Amino acid sequence: ATQIKFATVPSIEGHFTLTTPFRQVRDIEMNIAHNGAVQNFQCNGDLTFNEEKIVDGELSFSNERATQGSMKLKAPFTSLNADFSHKWRRNMVSEANFNLNGYVVKYNQELKTSPTIDYSLNIQTPCPYMKDISVSMKHDGGIAQFTNVFEFNHERYGKITSDAKFQMSPLDLTVSVQTPCPYIRDASMNIKHNGDLSSFNNEATFTHERYGQ
Repeated sequence: ATQIKFATVPSIEGHFTLTTPFRQVRDIEMNIAHNGAVQNFQCNGDLTFNEEKIVDGELSFSNERATQGSMKLKAPFTSLNADFSHKWRRNMVSEANFNLNGYVVKYNQELKTSPTIDYSLNIQTPCPYMKDISVSMKHDGGIAQFTNVFEFNHERYGKITSDAKFQMSPLDLTVSVQTPCPYIRDASMNIKHNGDLSSFNNEATFTHERYGQ
């Protein structure tokens, strides 16, 4: 015997059942439901075989105060959970999590624009070469005078950092870099300029931990 039900008001719903005299396939039942519109909705569905629920899923999405969504799925040999969120007003915050049969991926990103520019990114995965990666940057000041700080961190390969300071009048620029690489472990550069076309003074210095100044 077969039974099918379908409705579109007030929400979309569907129901399907199949019953047979065979022991191996006594009954099959499937349900689906969708509630909401494009900007905000929820969906779910399930599949039952011989009175045992073998597939169960949920999906939701919202784009009101923040953009966010989630998904869950349980099936034979598969378990999936995922969610994400993105907020952008004065500052930005993004997050995402993904879990497939215990293999977890996490993502986080933040950006602040006042009073200074601050950015950070962090990624975690089960992959040995991308197990934990983070990036951060900070910028303070305007075009005529500013400081920058940058950092990249890799669990396997170490950390890279960079600092920069700039001043327009008189011209003064300093940049330093530190890395885990033996040939560029610690290096810095400074450039200064004072004066105009008729009378000026320039000075440049480069310092390397391995090769000197």
